[in-house]
Amino acid sequence: MNNQATEQGFTLLEVLIALTITGLALGSLISLSISSKQLALKSSKVMSETMLLRAAVNEAQLQDGQDNVHSILTGADISVTANGLIDKPERQTKPVKYALQTYQVRWQGKQIESVRWQLLDLPK
Repeated sequence: MNNQATEQGFTLLEVLIALTITGLALGSLISLSISSKQLALKSSKVMSETMLLRAAVNEAQLQDGQDNVHSILTGADISVTANGLIDKPERQTKPVKYALQTYQVRWQGKQIESVRWQLLDLPK
């Protein structure tokens, strides 16, 4: 008769190796999750800033000198600076009511320069 009992189960070394592998896998997943969350927060902030600047540029382009556009960006600390008109052509075949004007939008060190149509003060 064989008195040796056949034991079933894992040795301590096998359990420690399995726990180490599981810990490494979970650690990398948690690290990936944290990185993803940080990227999402940064992306959200950049998207908000982009939308705010786009609204400022849209508002600046709608201001054509008639003062019929009311500002919706009152508390945003955005400055829109109108520069001079772009030179008119030397020869015109008919009178022009609008001229191109350059402007700048500034916000927190960022600066956007563009051109808009400006209504001219013509004699009536």
